[in-house]
Amino acid sequence: MKKACKKAKDFFSEESAKLKPMTFKEKAEYIWEYYKSVMIVIVLAAVFVGYTVNIFVNPPRRQYILIAWTGEFQPGPKFNEFANLLARPIDMDHTKETVAIETFFTGGTRQYDITVGNQFTAMVRSGDVDIVVVNESDLVALHESGFLIDLADVFPDAQLQYTFGVPIAESPAAMASGIEPNNQYAAILVGGKRHERAIEVMLLMYTELDE
Repeated sequence: MKKACKKAKDFFSEESAKLKPMTFKEKAEYIWEYYKSVMIVIVLAAVFVGYTVNIFVNPPRRQYILIAWTGEFQPGPKFNEFANLLARPIDMDHTKETVAIETFFTGGTRQYDITVGNQFTAMVRSGDVDIVVVNESDLVALHESGFLIDLADVFPDAQLQYTFGVPIAESPAAMASGIEPNNQYAAILVGGKRHERAIEVMLLMYTELDE
């Protein structure tokens, strides 16, 4: 132990003697040249420790439900507010679960729109999505393909143009969040894995907000 301490002391003394006559720039270049690998390891270790600690302190929240939203671009904060308005009344562990919204915005190049459309279709088929928000033509197409449940029993007193989709324009939570309705409809997917939750959130979307 004493030998190791003496070697370390001698090493640092030698290095200090080398650095003493150098300018600041020369010192920086010397340290980087001879110790960059050690510095990189230290930085990576610090990042790893910080990430690990953050995971324990702020664990990622599970999806209570997932909404896939298509259409033209709208600012993200509007959807965050919308998700928060839906999450507040739900009896869930807000520290571990969240109402998630995945957006699929189009309006770019043709190739970009095709890619976005393919991503949306893949998510719909995966069963991970519970509720979709789509335009009228896509709503009808999804219904004709057998992807949507009938909402007549969910909204028995509503006069719906389509029994498988409800206009976003009629959602108090969406309007309070500043979301542009853009002739879009919300619908519940047949293949979703959380049907009871989907119905719960769908009802909240069209419930008057508490003051």
